Amino acid sequence: MEKRLRLRGRADFARLRAEGHTLQHRLLMLSYLPNEQGHNRYGLVVSRRIGKAVARNLIRRRLREILQHRDPSIAYPKQTSDQSGNKGCDIVIIARTPIVDASYQEIDEAVGDLLRRARLLL
Repeated sequence: MEKRLRLRGRADFARLRAEGHTLQHRLLMLSYLPNEQGHNRYGLVVSRRIGKAVARNLIRRRLREILQHRDPSIAYPKQTSDQSGNKGCDIVIIARTPIVDASYQEIDEAVGDLLRRARLLL
């Protein structure tokens, strides 16, 4: 994932936690908030409770692939667009423990379900 598409700073995560909207699914939690960037930025949280490094990295790779695939159709609906017509949103996905036993398809469906419930899909 490109560097400009990543949420990296502690302040960004804290702002999203304090001001953003949060939705829950059995496998994931999703927090989102409009941004001023004109494009979406993503953060992934996969804690040590999920498992050892191999399992955590597998889940991160799957989530990154799903987000890269879905990125063109994700936009914040209520935000006014910038000059180029783009709408941007900061999105954080937090993995929950049952994700360890989930297949790629189940994770993809969970992400899609959360994005639909948040009304972030075009």
